[in-house]
Amino acid sequence: MPEEKHPYPIAHNNAGQTDVIDGHDIVSLAISPHKKDLALLQQVFDHANWTLYKVPTYRERMLQLSHGLVHVIICDCQLSDGSWKDVLSHLAPWSERPRLIVISKHADERLWSEVLEMGGFDVLATPLEESETAYAVGTAWLDWNNQHGRAKTYRSMSMSR
Repeated sequence: MPEEKHPYPIAHNNAGQTDVIDGHDIVSLAISPHKKDLALLQQVFDHANWTLYKVPTYRERMLQLSHGLVHVIICDCQLSDGSWKDVLSHLAPWSERPRLIVISKHADERLWSEVLEMGGFDVLATPLEESETAYAVGTAWLDWNNQHGRAKTYRSMSMSR
């Protein structure tokens, strides 16, 4: 039997299996004024059959979000109406807070450390790379899913063939 292929393997477990997220379960919000970054994110999400909402400013959509609607937020480091820190502040009281991935041209250890210390999930350098972006979103969703006790909605496939 030929090995089943998936565009974005998410994580490896100890049994030589790769966990792959079923696309329809990940709902994300991308907040960025950069059309090129939004286009690549849309490409990744279309390829994986995940849902992506896109806005150029955080106030445009954040005020409309209800708890649990979005699993992962991908936010540009600097926005015209604030920053990723403002997004985290807005999410702080939520019981099922989405995981925040910050994207920046100037992604470095200092930014990564600051994002993690303040409660963010990850930092990605721009220009975004498709497989790295998919991996970061998938692992952010797995973290959200594991914390909130949801039934896992991924399938396993053997990587040893």
